[in-house]
Amino acid sequence: MGAWVDATGTEHGYSYIGNTFAVIDFPLSKGTEALGINKFGVIVGDWTDASSKAHGYILNNGQFTSLDFPGAVSTIAFGVNDAGVVAGYYTDASNNQHGFLYQKSYSTVDVAGAANTLLVRINNNNQICGAYIDSKSEEHGLIGR
Repeated sequence: MGAWVDATGTEHGYSYIGNTFAVIDFPLSKGTEALGINKFGVIVGDWTDASSKAHGYILNNGQFTSLDFPGAVSTIAFGVNDAGVVAGYYTDASNNQHGFLYQKSYSTVDVAGAANTLLVRINNNNQICGAYIDSKSEEHGLIGR
């Protein structure tokens, strides 16, 4: 999982599964990153539209679903567990970042008192990990449920 940049400067996501390399490009995107995968091959990541806004996505059986946390300026999907729960973060209109979980609906996951929270993974026990920035602008790792 990851991303690469071609000679024109366009970013493409990719997967390498079972000795097979596959390019992942969200339709009509300016750039795509592949950031997480589960055991069923469901891939999550982000794509950038023509106005440079970042959106999350889910790629399941060749079908893309765009993810946009309601009211967010940008959304990034980083991890997905085998039940299909997506973990990531979104940026609000005040440029603050908030962790989120998504499975048919969105929920915000913020560390109490944190200036920013970013979720990057969720395991099959629904434990999350990521990072947060406290009110003193110090960065910390996080693990929780």
